[in-house]
Amino acid sequence: GKLIGREEKFRIVMEASHEVVKPLVFGLFIIMLVYVPILYLEGIEGKLFKPMAATVLLALGASLLVALFLMPALAYLFVPAKLEHGKEPWLFRLIHRTYEPVLKYSLNKRWIVGPVMIAPALIAVVLFLRLGSDFVPQLDEADLVINLARNSQQDIDTSVTWQKRAEDIIGSFEEVEQVFSRMGTPESALDPMGPHLADTFVILKKDHSKWPVVEGKRRTKEELFEAMKALLEKDNKDQEVTSTQPIEMRFNEILEGSRADVSLRVFGSDLDKLMEYSEKAKEVLAGIKGVSSMESDPLTALTKSPVLDVMLNYEKMARYGISLKDVNGILETAMSGKEVGSFYEEDRRFPVILHLDESLRNDIKEIAKVPVALQEGGTIPLSSVTEIKQHNQVTTVARSAARRYSAVAIYLKDRDIGSFVKEAKERIDEKLKLPPGYELSWGGQFKNMEKAKRRLMLIIPATLIVIFILLLRSFGTLRHATLVFSAIPFAMVGGVFSLYLRGINFSVSAAIGFIALAGIATLNSMVMVSFFNQLRAEGTSVAITVFKGALTRLRPVSMTALVASLGFLPMALNTGTGAEVQRPLATVVIGGLVTSTLLTLVVVPVLYSWIEQKYGLRSDEQGSK
Repeated sequence: GKLIGREEKFRIVMEASHEVVKPLVFGLFIIMLVYVPILYLEGIEGKLFKPMAATVLLALGASLLVALFLMPALAYLFVPAKLEHGKEPWLFRLIHRTYEPVLKYSLNKRWIVGPVMIAPALIAVVLFLRLGSDFVPQLDEADLVINLARNSQQDIDTSVTWQKRAEDIIGSFEEVEQVFSRMGTPESALDPMGPHLADTFVILKKDHSKWPVVEGKRRTKEELFEAMKALLEKDNKDQEVTSTQPIEMRFNEILEGSRADVSLRVFGSDLDKLMEYSEKAKEVLAGIKGVSSMESDPLTALTKSPVLDVMLNYEKMARYGISLKDVNGILETAMSGKEVGSFYEEDRRFPVILHLDESLRNDIKEIAKVPVALQEGGTIPLSSVTEIKQHNQVTTVARSAARRYSAVAIYLKDRDIGSFVKEAKERIDEKLKLPPGYELSWGGQFKNMEKAKRRLMLIIPATLIVIFILLLRSFGTLRHATLVFSAIPFAMVGGVFSLYLRGINFSVSAAIGFIALAGIATLNSMVMVSFFNQLRAEGTSVAITVFKGALTRLRPVSMTALVASLGFLPMALNTGTGAEVQRPLATVVIGGLVTSTLLTLVVVPVLYSWIEQKYGLRSDEQGSK
């Protein structure tokens, strides 16, 4: 409470800065370290989270410079030269009054620490195994793409007619602002798609207050699609109707060649068998919970179309003296057409094409009558040297790595990808037996999730190992490094609890949250244990060190947890565009900070007291000798 001079004030600021510089620098280095592996993520997860990691690293680097150089100068200039003790804000007075009896009880009843640490950890393991798993949370793009797959045998005019009717039906809903479609293959041929397939882009009104009230409430986007689907299928029962979103559809097509959440591919050589196994797989998967819709993948489906099959009789051709070139030439002229002359009008030239009339080209009997010239003169009908048939045959063949395959596109609703594929694999293995030379492959978002999971399984353990090495380097003793490191698994417990309570699946976004949490959780424990060691170095007893040190460090530890939690709170509660990716990350960090702060304030002092009384005193004695 006394007034101090400038020199005394300078000395206090320097001592306080020196006191925190080591744990501060090491703590920030550890937090920065956990973000570095995120820079090595690939694919979509890399595109999503690399900018975040780079931004955090730059911000932490700048904050370290501010803390080391600017804050001491500001403290010297603006902190009053006379401070009244005991006038803490009401919030910290309340926290202090609550914490002190809890700390005393914990130190007197140290046996409770084991159950406090082990029981939540075991429960968290059970809950984690029950969490669903996705690649990345599905973003709500606020618009729809309705994919329509019709009969592959219908012509372009028929497809356009049906598509116009579909657009009229979709546009009749008041929630829709605009409808447009894409059909066929563009000139660039980057998106090969038959005219029987259509991507219908449905732009919805962004102001939901303008959506009509149906049965006492406004429909969700999923309910709106179901209503559209019912009318579309009623208008044309032969078309398959599925939905996705514009950006999501493009990503899936680029990465996996399929627009579906999950794609099942059957690899083999015989096209008819591939189609047969795909149909059997659809029957097996149809009964699994969570399947919204399922179809033969429109982009890679093995489709059958009417084919005119002309089989040559080489024996008769030799008897008549007709060559293969003669037969192929007459077939090409009759069916495809041959340029036989030109028609000129002013300065323009038009080729004259000779071919059978359209009505004759669709009649096998008339095609059989096409004359074939003989070398010695005269003609014979085409049927004399060929056998002509028309039947359905596979005309579109999909390949991956030079292997033929047939694909089943599976769209999910209210089901995570991980648990669905696990159940689907069990059903398929049980009910669909493939002969040698045929095998199954699961793709779509599931394949991306598996790739990201394998990379994270390398990144996370490597990060934890480096953190432990830094802690060992900072404290110089294994017991103190291990004590601080214990904050990480305890923080993970809170992250798992928070995901489970909010009903959020584990995803790459949640994994990034756990990585970020590891650094933040370590910082508080470092601050606490470093201050304990400082008091012990001054000769304070273990009991006084733990009690006094915990109460002294209550405020910075609480501030760190509160500030970090409040910083992530908007991300956890946000409902705007892109919130689906932010929410798991923020939820994990906030939940983990709760449990790691409890560990730091209660469990760390108890463990430090026990460890120092058992091992620390012995090492002190050895040092004095």
